[in-house]
Amino acid sequence: MIKVYLLNINSDFNPERYFSHFPIREQKAKRFAKYEDTFRSYGAGVLLWNVLGLEDCDIEYGKNGKPFSRKSNLHFNISHSGEWVALAVGQNEIGVDIECHNIGNEKLAKRVFTPLEQSWLKENEQSTFEHLWTLKEAVMKQLGIGLSLGTQSFDVLAFLNNDFICVDNNKLYAKTKFFDNYAISVCTTHPIPDFEIIVE
Repeated sequence: MIKVYLLNINSDFNPERYFSHFPIREQKAKRFAKYEDTFRSYGAGVLLWNVLGLEDCDIEYGKNGKPFSRKSNLHFNISHSGEWVALAVGQNEIGVDIECHNIGNEKLAKRVFTPLEQSWLKENEQSTFEHLWTLKEAVMKQLGIGLSLGTQSFDVLAFLNNDFICVDNNKLYAKTKFFDNYAISVCTTHPIPDFEIIVE
């Protein structure tokens, strides 16, 4: 079962308690100009330690910056938006994205979505830009490719019917949940009947 752990950066967590585990992250976080960016970075470290027992020395990075650890038999991925940091954990390679509602607009949709996805957005009044965008991001993060893949090179609409898509010869599944005005999507290589959200 996939679990997504959430930490609110405005909660009473004390990042200084964790600095000994994340000296590199601490130094990088201090260089951010905005308070929110600093605390999102701290929050990611707190989740990695509290959930997986991982610290800076345990974490390695793939070719495009995707974090992993040989110390854990679980796969993980991190995302953050607004006041929330998300850590997704599962048995297989995983990608996660969290986005606050109302980040998108029609002009941006034309740049990042396929024509079919753009039509779906127009036809479904209750749909949101963030629903499709988090699915796209989760795919790119699962593959460890990032935006170099090109957001219009694949279509995520099949996920809305609990179906899979194939990207670069990878069969992928994804699911979205909505929480506190945020969309959270996870992507992995196996069907996802559901995933659990745990607020730390």
